[in-house]
Amino acid sequence: MELRLTDMKTALRGLRSSMGTTLLAFVILAVTIAAGTITFSVVDAVAIRPLPFAAPDELVAVSRTSIGGVASPAPIGVSSQDYYNAIEPMTVFSTLGATRVNPSLRFQLGGALVSARTVAVTSALFATLGVHPAIGRLFQPTDFVPTSDALVVSDDFWTTRLGRDPAVVGTRVPLADGAREVIGVLPADVTFPIQATGSPEAFVPYVPTATDRDLSSHGRNCAMSVV
Repeated sequence: MELRLTDMKTALRGLRSSMGTTLLAFVILAVTIAAGTITFSVVDAVAIRPLPFAAPDELVAVSRTSIGGVASPAPIGVSSQDYYNAIEPMTVFSTLGATRVNPSLRFQLGGALVSARTVAVTSALFATLGVHPAIGRLFQPTDFVPTSDALVVSDDFWTTRLGRDPAVVGTRVPLADGAREVIGVLPADVTFPIQATGSPEAFVPYVPTATDRDLSSHGRNCAMSVV
């Protein structure tokens, strides 16, 4: 026991005599632990933990591997022109769905403007993923018109921004420029790994314009994620 106490005292004196080296060692250790934790979290979410959708082993992501003949080091999104003219007509898939990142909706809540991460979805997306609403309904074909104000929200948005109101379906939520009607809420365990900034909070119907379908249009934006 005395020998162990002597060894500890010697070690502490050594640490005090080289405080700079000691602090550097602790910083490196802390950074290493943090990096390992982050790496595991990413691997767990992407490769280990199953996707929160029905039949995840049957889902396939469709993406581009090059733009203008130049190879990309990582898969990238597709343009709306590619989706509607080349991908959607494919018969190798039983069903297809896509999302497109939209400018964040700005809600008037509690006297303040609140931004919500927003994506526009095609008519078959939720069916493709096997997602059903926790309350209310999801989009129907009649929602995919330019005048549609239908809105589906995440469980997190419903809870943190709308007070988890059980009567939220049918409520018109004011925006900075208009209003949208909440038609449904997604289940709490459903997340969409689409945006680097976090899972979307608000979902709106994607209604393509003539330009979105026109293969001759210039400046295509590869902003669609397809499954």
